[in-house]
Amino acid sequence: MRQALAHAIDRAQNAEIALSRAAVPVKYMTGMSDIMIPGWLNEEDTASLNQYEYDLEKAASLLQEVGWTKDGDNWKTPDGNDAAWEIVFPAEYVDSAGCAQDIVEQLGNFGIKLEPRAITYTQLPVDFDQGNFDFLVELWGSTENPHPHFVCS
Repeated sequence: MRQALAHAIDRAQNAEIALSRAAVPVKYMTGMSDIMIPGWLNEEDTASLNQYEYDLEKAASLLQEVGWTKDGDNWKTPDGNDAAWEIVFPAEYVDSAGCAQDIVEQLGNFGIKLEPRAITYTQLPVDFDQGNFDFLVELWGSTENPHPHFVCS
């Protein structure tokens, strides 16, 4: 399902909506900034990474492979529930709000309904760490050292 969603979101569009012409869409979706990839992966491993190109047919195929079905224009999960959740984002950051709204629109057009909810930026990391979210807008990739030794306190 996560891979399908990655194919269902046009990251170039999303980046431009969030940051205008300054945006550089994430290419590798590794959880860290693309500029850090050469320091952590060799060229062969980098070349093997799935880049999750924007492809709605691939997204639909992946969902169907795991038992999702389409009911009209809307997706249903394998247990028959509507594919509908909430997406939270930090209220104080206009780039995050734009990012979230674009994801709401893109996935809504694809058949997955998300309800946007702004929360204060100080609450976002708390909810993130505790898993208190369905979908959450956070940084695309950390520009800090991704090794757990450096990010865990």
